[in-house]
Amino acid sequence: TGADYLDWKAQNRTLEATSLYDWEGSVNVSVSGEAEAASEVPTEANFFTVLGVSPLLGRTFAAGEDAEGEKHAAVLSYGFWQRHLGGRADAIGKNVRLNSEAYTVVGVMPQWFHFPSATDLWIPMDMSPQKLTKRGTHNYRAIARLKPGVKVEQARADLVTIAARLEK
Repeated sequence: TGADYLDWKAQNRTLEATSLYDWEGSVNVSVSGEAEAASEVPTEANFFTVLGVSPLLGRTFAAGEDAEGEKHAAVLSYGFWQRHLGGRADAIGKNVRLNSEAYTVVGVMPQWFHFPSATDLWIPMDMSPQKLTKRGTHNYRAIARLKPGVKVEQARADLVTIAARLEK
């Protein structure tokens, strides 16, 4: 849950960085007037940084672009950029419409980057506390990077301890 994630992020002692992302969804996307279905993944602003991946072109999400009402940036997959914007460098700064809402293209990922698989574009998710504080429904996925010298087993034990506290 979003609330569990926020607690894990705040209380852990073994993770250097964490990021939340949502399940892949389908949106109607229009670049030049004609709409078609595409796959999008909403992410926390630091998603690409936690993964250690830099864009091929432009930038990834800036801090704060995942705040409530601020999610109007889009990072494109290489394939989507090629198919819909002709691989042109001037794609940065252009608008795409997702379900009739304008998003500004801020970056394009390298050709080899496919996470989660078959994603056409990434947008910032709403990371506001009111959006994430519900418990009981497991709506999200999370990634993390271990602190130097920490083993996976240590991180797992750390998160299990936090989960046990939350359960009480």
